[in-house]
Amino acid sequence: RWRIKFVDSQRYIMVAPKDSPEDGWQTITTSEHFFTPFLIIRDPERPSRYEFRDHVSGGVIRVFGSPGVPGETMAARRLFITHGRRRRPRLLHGTANATLPLPAPPLVGQSFHLASEVGGEYVSLRPMEETRGHARLDAPHEKVCEEVRKNWTSGESVLALVVQRVRVSCSHLVQLERIASAEPEPEGTPDRQARARARKAVRSAIRRVTFDVGGRETVLVTAFNLDDIDWIPLSLRWLAVNGHRKLLVLHTDAFTCSGVRSLNVPEVEIECLSAAQLSLPVDEVWRSEVTPDWGLSAHPAETTYLQRGKVKLMEVALKDQVDVIFVDPDVLVLSPEFARDLASHPADIAFGSDRRTIRNRDFLVHPENCPASLPGYRPYVEDWVDTGVMHLRAGSKAALAFVREVQVLMDAFVLSDADAAQAILTGHAQLSDPLRSPRLGGRMRANDTWTKPLW
Repeated sequence: RWRIKFVDSQRYIMVAPKDSPEDGWQTITTSEHFFTPFLIIRDPERPSRYEFRDHVSGGVIRVFGSPGVPGETMAARRLFITHGRRRRPRLLHGTANATLPLPAPPLVGQSFHLASEVGGEYVSLRPMEETRGHARLDAPHEKVCEEVRKNWTSGESVLALVVQRVRVSCSHLVQLERIASAEPEPEGTPDRQARARARKAVRSAIRRVTFDVGGRETVLVTAFNLDDIDWIPLSLRWLAVNGHRKLLVLHTDAFTCSGVRSLNVPEVEIECLSAAQLSLPVDEVWRSEVTPDWGLSAHPAETTYLQRGKVKLMEVALKDQVDVIFVDPDVLVLSPEFARDLASHPADIAFGSDRRTIRNRDFLVHPENCPASLPGYRPYVEDWVDTGVMHLRAGSKAALAFVREVQVLMDAFVLSDADAAQAILTGHAQLSDPLRSPRLGGRMRANDTWTKPLW
């Protein structure tokens, strides 16, 4: 996978978030720190032509006009955008529909010629031919450029990607940086001996990145896939600056470990583990296409499977008498006292707070902004916990029992780790709807498990 950087501004191409969850397209912009990993595909019939596919959404880059913008014409500039598609239908509130839709037709992307510039050190992206009936591009005279444009709604000046005529001066030199290559999948664990070897390998990986905090062995863990790799350079630099020099990375795809190592800072020692190495009892079930999407992610099966592995990894470390500090990749550690402050906390289990207020307009005025949130949950949003920041103390029966019960609920109800943890602490989930899980078959009553059966 590749990241693309404009030479003049030293900014990366990034796919902007969707304005609406239902949008089938996203604007492409640039960022100083964040980037989108792309798959660059060569046309086998026309080797000089390439297609760019967004690794995160699976969408392809397309070129369109920008009608309605003062001073621009369809032939002069075209905005650079991508079209994605939903991986599976959402199972929101109402009757669950287990019938999967027919596969979407293949996405057809814009073809580009990568023109060598400055002795081959850089390239420029030149759109080629028309794409499925859209305006024809004059390939020899146009390049993808980064330029300052005025937002006619807000009046602000923003950097935008456009297709610009070569005769007009623009920033068009880009550098292609390979950030990740697919690595072999870990061996499976079909028999008892193989599972024993896998458990030993996991414990060894944990031990290689443990460090001492107040006389206690501790491991700092994060979990993510290549979708969130653009947080890693910033996150690792903050860890290094504040003296945190070891990190265990859990992932479920073939690219993440390679990507982390290529973007790592030399001061931080990285150890990688795949969730497949943890011998989870639900590997194939969690990967299944029938895993429900409660509106939380573009890739719900992969995300929930990663969370399941994260909790199992915590259990393994606690049983091996190692304290666990977990941080999501977008949690920046800004203090050298971070680990020591957590270790000195009197509780054996500590969470970050995801406290919200019922007066938040997202819940009352615009509930569609969080379509998976059941109306009955909203009075309880002030006690939400955040499993993106956690500390669990080894030797505590409560901590070990907690992570085991989280796994039981995740397996039984197909919950996220945050929903399972919330249910144990307060009796209600945050966003998921446990009683509509496909694993229940409608046979379990609310009072058997839940103290606040809001649904």
